[in-house]
Amino acid sequence: MVRQRAGAPTATVSWVMATRERPTQTRALTRPSQRSSWRSVASLLSRLGSNIRADSSRAAPWFAGGDNNYGKLGGGTTGANTGTTSPVIVQGLTDAKAIVAGNEHTCALKGNSSVVCWGKNSEGQLGNESKMSANKPVPIKSSLKFTAITAGGHHSCALTTANSVLCWGQNLYYQLGDNSNINRTAPVSVAAVKTDSLTGIKAIFGGYRHTFAARSKTDGVIAWGDNSYDQLAASPT
Repeated sequence: MVRQRAGAPTATVSWVMATRERPTQTRALTRPSQRSSWRSVASLLSRLGSNIRADSSRAAPWFAGGDNNYGKLGGGTTGANTGTTSPVIVQGLTDAKAIVAGNEHTCALKGNSSVVCWGKNSEGQLGNESKMSANKPVPIKSSLKFTAITAGGHHSCALTTANSVLCWGQNLYYQLGDNSNINRTAPVSVAAVKTDSLTGIKAIFGGYRHTFAARSKTDGVIAWGDNSYDQLAASPT
């Protein structure tokens, strides 16, 4: 979880809260399933979007504090003994419009509409065609422009300016929505829903092992990934 300190227009203090593990047994949706009856959820996602926004009226550094395994604070150092209770500056990140945190990685949407990530990368969750963790922001492998980002436990997704969705990272539970369970170290497009191409998306949200997308307040929610607790409200396909 990433939080912002109120009343601080020139700097934002943030920290990462670990996500609780889930049982390994699962029934999953390998690609998106339309949930047209989820009107209230669609409305919520459309209002909130998929990210936490900062005041972007001026360039300002971002700060992080806490545990620093895998370099997830983004300050250029790595290791259990490099954690801090005082905020450290995330290196090179002065123009972030939004920031999201996964279990042990973080991604930011920059002012130029590109995406950078840092922290643990064992399953490709940084999206830079590598599995090497990064202690400072690295760009994802995509030349596209983005309007929103989200992070699950060990995967990440981004919404393009064309309102399509790309995801990367862990895919054991089909949370990338590309009709496979192969981890991806670079962004891949989310698969079509039957004959409906996944376009026109307005908001995205990453759960621990699943993902949601909404087209509008009235068009319902599309869901894919882990369904072991019926969190997708859909029968497996």
